[in-house]
Amino acid sequence: MDSLLLYRGWQFNPNFFYHAGVDVDDAFLIIKNRRKTLVLSALSEPPHKKYFSGDIIVAEEPLSHLKKILKGKKVSADASSLSAKIWNTLKKSCSLSDCSESLLEKRRRKNPDEIMMMKRAAKLTREILLSVNPSKGVTEQQLAKKLVMKTLEKGLEPAFPPIV
Repeated sequence: MDSLLLYRGWQFNPNFFYHAGVDVDDAFLIIKNRRKTLVLSALSEPPHKKYFSGDIIVAEEPLSHLKKILKGKKVSADASSLSAKIWNTLKKSCSLSDCSESLLEKRRRKNPDEIMMMKRAAKLTREILLSVNPSKGVTEQQLAKKLVMKTLEKGLEPAFPPIV
């Protein structure tokens, strides 16, 4: 079986986040037989083990370390997130193929668990929005703070800062 390689550079990569479950700058994710390995820069903050179930390798030169790991292997990679320089560097040490279209298709289709979580998130979001009563004299910042507080009171965490 091929290894899957995903890269999260300095911009958000939805494929990386979908498979890793964490968002880490300047990190590579290798998945082989359901085993996940993050290879990241010493400048990047490793995710807490609570959020990432796999191996974490912190390297001074992540790309050089990655070349050693993938040497001689067949690798399916998300070419849409790799620069030409990274692609060409890796191509010298392993057999690369682009799987960006299949990754996009996989994220498009939702399984029953994902649909259930989306329904739950929508229900909880509606409850939170209805519990906050915007009134005259309340600033956008105060309203945003109320939304965050209500979210935390429910034992949840915001997916992103509220936009008011």
